[in-house]
Amino acid sequence: MDRPVFSLPTLALIELALLASIAPLQANEFELTGEAGVEQRYFFEDALLTEQERAQASIYIQPEFFYSWNEGDDRLVIKPFARIDQIDDERSHFDVREFHWLHLGE
Repeated sequence: MDRPVFSLPTLALIELALLASIAPLQANEFELTGEAGVEQRYFFEDALLTEQERAQASIYIQPEFFYSWNEGDDRLVIKPFARIDQIDDERSHFDVREFHWLHLGE
């Protein structure tokens, strides 16, 4: 099974994620942090099915967006997550891990 590991747009997304995770961006009440990584799985035993691979790589990105306004009385947090798996399409996905708005008031 000859499949490219990652396409050019995927590599650009990885670079952007790494830059975002290395240096948090802060401007007034906005903050962008997060993490990105590469995972490698390797199975020491042969699989029961012949079409299963012994090694498998994936990349993920999980940025965190924080925004505060009204002198800190309102806060918004958004944490999306995306994974691209080299082989398993079931592991490649996007979801929102956290999305909440907090309002402090009387």
